Amino acid sequence: MPAPYALRSITFSADLLYKPVNHDPKNLQRVHSLLFADPVANYVNFSTIPGGAQLSNPQSSSQAISTALFLPDRVRLQEHHTGISQEDFASRLVRVAEHCLKDLEIPAIIAQQVVVQSLVNPRQTQDTREFIARHMWHLSQDDFTPLARMPQLIGLRLAFPQSQEHPGIFNVRVESYGLDSRSLFLENVGVFGAPITAEGLSAITTNVGATYGFLEQSVMPFVVRFDGLT
Repeated sequence: MPAPYALRSITFSADLLYKPVNHDPKNLQRVHSLLFADPVANYVNFSTIPGGAQLSNPQSSSQAISTALFLPDRVRLQEHHTGISQEDFASRLVRVAEHCLKDLEIPAIIAQQVVVQSLVNPRQTQDTREFIARHMWHLSQDDFTPLARMPQLIGLRLAFPQSQEHPGIFNVRVESYGLDSRSLFLENVGVFGAPITAEGLSAITTNVGATYGFLEQSVMPFVVRFDGLT
């Protein structure tokens, strides 16, 4: 069933893993030049780091991060508080992967990890610690007596194995959010082990969509059941 409130995604990140390589700095600079001119995946800044390079975009907010890290065994993209959509993030990731396989002489991506972090606001309470403890776990304040104090953070973790129908391994967190007591923090980490070559880059978009979709279409309805909205 569709959730009665929308996800507010705050982070999209992904690792594309490959067999360890020694990156040629000239090739990394060439990739940056190509991405800088690409409206889908342009990065303004370039800096070298041990074993690779970091590409980034300046942000107006101190919280915001927009980076692409080229490391010896992976490329890692992170968009944190930049307002990017799931679709645009997937497009950017595909474009970076394309250049990795073509210009960095990487034969194949051997695995992909996708992280989606989002916030929602339950309607039953103004404090998501109370929402989880009382509405999801049916705990009273007395149940916390043995702990001597109330926790600052409360939540649960759910692990979903790979299956024929669901090729990704999903690890889900549902937690209170330290920066805003009214918001519930939802995270899904998807791990996909099927190799990806230059001819199969569409799998990257599929994997990003599956990770986001599980959060929106499965985890959200699960949360809603405890919010008195079903």
